[in-house]
Amino acid sequence: MFERYTEKAIKVIMLSQEESRRLGHNFVGTEQILVGLIGEETGIAAKVLRSMGVNLKDARIEVEKVVGRGSGFVALEIPFTPEAKRVLEFAQAESEELGHNYIGTEHLLFGLISESENQAVKVMKTFGVDLTKIRPQVIRMLGEKTEVISPSPSSSMTVQQIEMLFLLKSIETKAVAIDRAVDELKQDIAALRRCIT
Repeated sequence: MFERYTEKAIKVIMLSQEESRRLGHNFVGTEQILVGLIGEETGIAAKVLRSMGVNLKDARIEVEKVVGRGSGFVALEIPFTPEAKRVLEFAQAESEELGHNYIGTEHLLFGLISESENQAVKVMKTFGVDLTKIRPQVIRMLGEKTEVISPSPSSSMTVQQIEMLFLLKSIETKAVAIDRAVDELKQDIAALRRCIT
């Protein structure tokens, strides 16, 4: 599925998964993809959203208001919601329609705004984003780019290798969370010992 994704687009997907974990959710929705697009910072989508007044801190707060926090237990593999899967399908269709041989952050942004009722669109609207201005601005920025965008070196990897990369990132995130929990537990034990003696 991700073999035509640029490095920046793959980073968006990874950031989306990290955002799901941060919120304790067992799914990646359109709202997490939006946060991933903003958090990536250097792609066309991030630049367009930033120019329209959407920043990472406020977007995270708004997303949390919309979807809340999950149970805290997050599986190693986090599936995409049906809406998020459609965003990925729309992104591919947008790339093909534009005659591109890659899927970049701009295509993911087009995918997000393809449906007017998903959570990401609702979040963008709270910031006053005019969805009708996104496409012209992205197209203008694509026209201004002088370098040729091609799939990332990692996009020559097989789908299984890319999925393994996501899984390794997930394990790394879990290991950091476990280390943090162990440190907190050690502090609690030390405080308990001080109370007893």
